[in-house]
Amino acid sequence: MQQIELINQIEASSTVADAMELIAWSKAMVGKVERGDMVIGIMSIDEARMIPVALRKALDIGVAEAALCLADWLLRTPFGEPDVLGSEGVLLEGIALGMDEACVPLMNCRWLYRRDTCTDQEAKQAFILLEAWCAKNFADGEALYLLGLVTCHGFGTSADPTQSAKILDTAVQLGNADAMFELFIYYAVTSFEILGSPGR
Repeated sequence: MQQIELINQIEASSTVADAMELIAWSKAMVGKVERGDMVIGIMSIDEARMIPVALRKALDIGVAEAALCLADWLLRTPFGEPDVLGSEGVLLEGIALGMDEACVPLMNCRWLYRRDTCTDQEAKQAFILLEAWCAKNFADGEALYLLGLVTCHGFGTSADPTQSAKILDTAVQLGNADAMFELFIYYAVTSFEILGSPGR
């Protein structure tokens, strides 16, 4: 698709159907970027730079799915540094539009990128949203792993390693490998504290 034609299509988009088409195009373009098409010259840089523009338009139309795609692009953009705050803002827009599952990448974003600079209010907001999601979606192993992790460290809540272990155990039962590792660490540390160091 020619650059000018693409720009005109994005600007003219106004319906949910238009937004879904923009999202589909963007996902296809992200796939090409990940495949390396831009590196070898099959895909132009200008075309890649239109991905967030198209997703932003889709989100402005009111299609919440665009929030997840745009937030991910802002964090993994091949152009410059990750836009962490921009990604968080987009995820909150998605949540406001009813995409509750956006709370998982939101917590990921704040925990992985901003745990040392996040305000208590921001941490608590992310925790409350994630906890509510897990309460309704108890088969989401990834979300439960994340909830267990932040519960252990007291990010957005009071630190509670025992409760964390229970949550992580549920995630393990759902097949989450990261939760299995964290639970192993928990029991290893707990056993060490009970038994004492080898020299004692």
